Amino acid sequence: DLGDLMEYRQARELTSTLQNKLNKIESSAIRAACRHMLHLNPTDRLQAYEYLERLCRSTPGPTATTTTTTTTTSEQSSPPQSQQQPSPPAMPSTFKDIFDPLFLSITRDAITPDGRMAICAASYSKVIQHTVGIHDMEGEDYFTRVLGM
Repeated sequence: DLGDLMEYRQARELTSTLQNKLNKIESSAIRAACRHMLHLNPTDRLQAYEYLERLCRSTPGPTATTTTTTTTTSEQSSPPQSQQQPSPPAMPSTFKDIFDPLFLSITRDAITPDGRMAICAASYSKVIQHTVGIHDMEGEDYFTRVLGM
């Protein structure tokens, strides 16, 4: 919370309270990104889109391994070989592909709260399709009628 951040800024080091809160973040990638965002010097921090790019990329890691066994023509098995599979990204690509452009549009293209709501309503079908995986014709028709499109 804001009090912890203000205390961190004054102390110039992570307080135990803030450290405990960071440790509660299950994803090590997101926890590392949050720690990086706390650099006191703004030039040491990345831009928001850079954090988003990093968190939406899959990274090679020890979270998933596959073991393959090969059989020769004489039916003798060779020893199993382990291959590291990329770990899933910390954030789904929907954040980068759908939400980031939507939020950019809301802040750049809409001046009024009604304008922001209209942009959200117009994006409803795309957001539902990419986040839930369904095409909600009823919802799409509703927002088309409401927006007069």
